[in-house]
Amino acid sequence: METIKNGAYPKSHTSRKNFLFFVLALLVSSFMFNSCQKDKDKDEPNKPISEVKKKPKTAIFSENKNVYHYDNQNRLIGIETVYDNSSYPNHISTITYNPDGTIASYGTMLYQYNKDTIFRYYADSEHRDTLLINDKGQLLREFGSTSDRTYEYNSAGDIIKILSPFQDMLIVTQSNIKSNWRHVNIPNWFYTSFHSGLVNPYETKNGLKPLQVNWSDGRLFRKYTYEVDVNDYVKKIIQEGGNGSIFSWELEYVVIE
Repeated sequence: METIKNGAYPKSHTSRKNFLFFVLALLVSSFMFNSCQKDKDKDEPNKPISEVKKKPKTAIFSENKNVYHYDNQNRLIGIETVYDNSSYPNHISTITYNPDGTIASYGTMLYQYNKDTIFRYYADSEHRDTLLINDKGQLLREFGSTSDRTYEYNSAGDIIKILSPFQDMLIVTQSNIKSNWRHVNIPNWFYTSFHSGLVNPYETKNGLKPLQVNWSDGRLFRKYTYEVDVNDYVKKIIQEGGNGSIFSWELEYVVIE
């Protein structure tokens, strides 16, 4: 047995003592870290989920649904309308592209380009619409035989006003919900266009969805309520009109690989 000489512990005893101190310090550090982590989790109850890239697969309405088709470049190439319990035949509007990536046609509509001006027309008609685009690809105005709408944007790129000589000005208030088309490869102007067929009026492809649209005198034109999934994509839209009408549709998605 080792004995204590001159008040000093044997080396083996000192080593055991140092080891015990080390273990105790490790346990205390672990406890403090876990406690701090729990407190941090309490302070952050809604941690953001990593962005999952999705694109709309279908938009389901009361009597029909839209099925969206894409190519291998994640470009929208077709909007198919499928009628349920109806004598109407299914219909698909195909979108084609020019070699430079611009849209060449949508259904029976054709597009021609001249710098910041786009002409939209039907091959068998003399009438054409003109679309004015800014350097951000946003639609500033579309006018012609079928419509006349001018769009104003805020600094974030969201639509705030829509003006037309045929009706009173519309004022748009945004929600905090992102567009469900934000990862689809389609031009911003086409998405906003009155004739896009995407059932997403009063918004931009990369912006926020509208919460409410009012006439300039404050009367309600449309109000929107959204249900979103865990990845922050809209799964249901409820549209309330100023006349009391209610219209809703649901969206299904596919993950972008």
